[in-house]
Amino acid sequence: MRTGDLLGRCGNSGNSTEAHLHYHLQNTAAFGAGEGLPAPFTSYFAHAQPVERGEPTRGQPIRPR
Repeated sequence: MRTGDLLGRCGNSGNSTEAHLHYHLQNTAAFGAGEGLPAPFTSYFAHAQPVERGEPTRGQPIRPR
């Protein structure tokens, strides 16, 4: 993967009220057997404030810069 590559498409195919994308990073390929890893994003706005690198929190409105 490279910066800017498509990770997935948002949609609503389950028990949710809005379209969303769920992903999880872990330190092993065996699903559910590894430890979770941080997933920082770069160059985005959170609550209208610029963020160079960080991890959005649940419910935090974000948008690209």
